[in-house]
Amino acid sequence: MTGTTFAIDLGLLYRNLLPNFTIFEPYMKNSIRSQMLSRSKYRGLSVGLSVANIGPDMTYEDVTQADPLPRNLLLGVGYRAIDTDVIALNLAIDYQKELIGDNATKFFDPEEIILSYGGELTFFYLVTGRVGYLKDKGSGMEHWTWGFGIGPEWLRFNWSIQKPKGASPQHNQKRYSFVFNLPAGLFH
Repeated sequence: MTGTTFAIDLGLLYRNLLPNFTIFEPYMKNSIRSQMLSRSKYRGLSVGLSVANIGPDMTYEDVTQADPLPRNLLLGVGYRAIDTDVIALNLAIDYQKELIGDNATKFFDPEEIILSYGGELTFFYLVTGRVGYLKDKGSGMEHWTWGFGIGPEWLRFNWSIQKPKGASPQHNQKRYSFVFNLPAGLFH
């Protein structure tokens, strides 16, 4: 059968909340090298909220057979604790909740939420190590993830692995990515 629908995602992100709570050391002298290597200039807390898959149910050839989209609410808080030329430390925690079915209004039911948290440590703008943990009580899924990145923030290769507890079809799942963001600072 063929199914049809459409969906949108809505989100808000607020950055640089309480920037003085970051251990901060000014960036290197303004030069092409410093612009090529520098990290983003966000410090303190970042808070984000999103709702994914807002739209009508998935309908098939028989309109009476419709399935709801997997609507999710995601609330995340990030904290850049240290931001110096030698080291940067980011910490984050996410709260995720499905917004479908009978439990859609039970926002803080511990059996129905997905909680994840982690940290990222970067050395000399170029080498990054990451570790995180995800726990979904509803499905019983929980796992550690870790990985690393090589390159400046605007041109980076990332690798990660996820290690679920117990037997899982996602056991030792590896992910690779290559990120390219043109550094706007080069054009000032």
